[in-house]
Amino acid sequence: MIDAGVITVDLLLAPESRPGDLRVRRASLLNERTLNLMDRLARSLGSCREVVPLVFSLCPCAHLVTLDAAERAAAGLAEDERRTVDGCLAERALMLEALLENIRVLALDASKLVCVPVQADSLAAYAKARAGFSGVIRTLQGFNLVTGQVDEDALLEAHRLIDRLTADCEGLLASLVFGISPEAFLEMTEPVQYAAWYGTNASTVASALAYRYHALPAAFGALDCPPVPQPHELDFPDFADEMYHRLRNEADFEAEPVYRRRPSFTGALVREAGHPLVEALCATAGQSAGTLLAARLLDTAAFWAQLAHREHENLPALPEVYTMRLPDTCGAIACATTARGLLTHASGFRQSRSGLEHFHAVVSPTEWQFAPEGPGQQALESAVRHLKRSGAGVDEETLRNIIRLALFGLDACVPLDIRLRAAGRSDTCMK
Repeated sequence: MIDAGVITVDLLLAPESRPGDLRVRRASLLNERTLNLMDRLARSLGSCREVVPLVFSLCPCAHLVTLDAAERAAAGLAEDERRTVDGCLAERALMLEALLENIRVLALDASKLVCVPVQADSLAAYAKARAGFSGVIRTLQGFNLVTGQVDEDALLEAHRLIDRLTADCEGLLASLVFGISPEAFLEMTEPVQYAAWYGTNASTVASALAYRYHALPAAFGALDCPPVPQPHELDFPDFADEMYHRLRNEADFEAEPVYRRRPSFTGALVREAGHPLVEALCATAGQSAGTLLAARLLDTAAFWAQLAHREHENLPALPEVYTMRLPDTCGAIACATTARGLLTHASGFRQSRSGLEHFHAVVSPTEWQFAPEGPGQQALESAVRHLKRSGAGVDEETLRNIIRLALFGLDACVPLDIRLRAAGRSDTCMK
């Protein structure tokens, strides 16, 4: 198994801290993900596609789709050509993977933050659906429009498999996430409806988590960053062009992305920004951890509705795969919507000391969310302010829980490593 790294959260404790009475002086986080790993492995293995499942185990489909789109663009093939051939299989696969990943996060990961067990039979049904999705990934791995490798029967079977898994997900969403049908959840447009849902429907982990955020200050975990543009927006070509050239020319940009010189955030809150419920929550609580959860829940229901071809007036734009070809550098960039936000793959040639060299750069949503002084740092500082305002110390378990609650909505695709450090010490006193 390849080590993908961690997000390190460093908590400096105040000198007066004692076991069971911990007080945080300041906090910082560092994205210690293993970057450029796919590029390095591809140099030794000869193919980026072969290492995708090894490097990106949570969202292999999203990375495979985006990588392939970049390669097609570099070869001069437009995504409209691909959609004609595969019947939008790539987009449907992206949505189903996002749906399955959101169910996992909102049921399994969230269960570690609240004391609500996950039903064993629903968990087994989810595991079966996730295993079934591997058939879609295999079809995508065997599809290559550049080389003319197209199996029409396999494509049709993959579409049928997506239809079956989408139908299965309706029950999973009702039992594991919403406690009601996803369509009923999508009908919520006002905070009072949302509050009634989590106040009376404590049968799921997600509703218990929403109630937990309700018990915290309204602006807990709030962000003050602009959103990353979305592929359907008019200014996205400018964004993609800037991304490509900075990834090509700046060695650190892959780990520390910014747009227009500012850290930005991506994810469900960006996609669902126009939903009446999200607009109302943002107006009262800002871009808080609780608002991020509501947006993630709506986005999950929306992915299902779009896959199931259900009409609803408040659905976001359909996810799309965006590509741009840059012939002057024999390069291309591709962007796609994933469970966690915008994913980017860029490849081409750049000048090095030994001459022209090929590069392949990846910016995952986690890089946006946990960039220096970005959304993660802002949410972390908000949690520390909450602890200081309470005026009371907390035990270690409570402290770790508060930090994870603040960062949950940003959903790092690698583990959080929370380290507690005593004042005046450079090493960690607790891990």
